[in-house]
Amino acid sequence: MKKLLIDLDGTILEGPAPINDAREFFEKAEKLEIDFLIMTNSVKSPLLIKKRLSDAGLAVPMPSIINPIIAINSYLRRKGFGTAYIVGSGQEMEQVCIPHNEEYPEIVLLLDFEKENLSYSDLQNIFLFQQKGVPLITASASPYYLSGERKQLDTGAFVSLFETAGNTKIEVFGKPSLSYYTEALEILDAPPEDVIVIGDDWKTDIQGAENSGCHAFLARSGKYQPGDESHVPGIGVIDSLMEVFQYLD
Repeated sequence: MKKLLIDLDGTILEGPAPINDAREFFEKAEKLEIDFLIMTNSVKSPLLIKKRLSDAGLAVPMPSIINPIIAINSYLRRKGFGTAYIVGSGQEMEQVCIPHNEEYPEIVLLLDFEKENLSYSDLQNIFLFQQKGVPLITASASPYYLSGERKQLDTGAFVSLFETAGNTKIEVFGKPSLSYYTEALEILDAPPEDVIVIGDDWKTDIQGAENSGCHAFLARSGKYQPGDESHVPGIGVIDSLMEVFQYLD
């Protein structure tokens, strides 16, 4: 039976509320003992995401939630890293499986610049680590996000800075990156041909699925706009999460 990678916002939840038949979907998935991961680009802790789902009436176990930091942890363990210089809030740093080290890190994690009061010297310090050959990886390549009608700088803007200054490509652990999907498949313990991705965003969910070799369905909810399927020819399109069950065998 196929396993599932399911997007969160716009596919399962719209704000605080479940989208159409999400409750029935998870009830049936539990009865059929279908393995799934809810896959989000948010770096909020799985505990907070689980509470958000619970508040919407959806009983999802915490091990069935993956965010970029969980994927990064999987990567860090697999590669044997022991310490990291972590850029992020205290809540984000607590999720990382290895300790923060400001002097001799083995890797630099760029998680979130917004909540940090970083100075030029802090950025220069990261650049010095980079020049010494310490690898940099990130949870996001998004250059900005919208706050009301204003654009706010996001982590990806700083990622671009270090890629340009260091003349290197920084590995990204956020949809649609192959690295994120690879770690998700590792956690699901399934080859891509046995996994179906469900999401409302063709640029992140569906392109990420195609790049990793997974099957995919574009949900007509959330970010979906009429005609989005034309960007990913041949992709399945669904109006209801319940439609997916007929494709699981």
